[in-house]
Amino acid sequence: MDDKEIHLLLKSMKLGDKEAFHAFYMLTHQHIYRTVYFLTKYKQDTVDLVNEIYIEIFGAYENYDPEYSFRSWLNGLIARQCHSYHRKSWRKLRILQKSKLLHRAEKPDVESHVLKKVDREQMLILVDKLSYKLKEVVILRYYHDHTLEEIAGMLDIPLGTVKSRHHAAIQKLRQFKDFAEIVRKGASPNVT
Repeated sequence: MDDKEIHLLLKSMKLGDKEAFHAFYMLTHQHIYRTVYFLTKYKQDTVDLVNEIYIEIFGAYENYDPEYSFRSWLNGLIARQCHSYHRKSWRKLRILQKSKLLHRAEKPDVESHVLKKVDREQMLILVDKLSYKLKEVVILRYYHDHTLEEIAGMLDIPLGTVKSRHHAAIQKLRQFKDFAEIVRKGASPNVT
């Protein structure tokens, strides 16, 4: 994604240019979908959340500073939207539990078409077992190659908190028996 090109597309979209929206969508939809998919607990909610993110992009674009990396800004927006979504979902869940209307639904399997490599799929399955806050840091760090400092800025939390979550995530991943085998095969050499 070229930041200048994105900036021009967003300006055109604000003026109602449908072709600019289509071009923006084509440049960003795979990145947004994958990131949301990795961060959501219930995979069936991914499409709804992606739609909410595109709506949020239009509302939040005014706050985007063109001197700042668009990709970092976008990932921060995605992470905040996912966090907000999970918070809202948790509240709804508690209300349903209190009213005894909650029926336990089975968690769907990770769809194999999202990632091409089996080792990466196996790693994502392990990452999916982490809590949301730990998963969020791992996805942004290892699947989007952001530094810990960038992640702190995106999530609007202290760097020390990011480092703590990163450390906790790695410790938890190491506890899984399949983790060492996946790392040895080379699925994610940076995670060791």
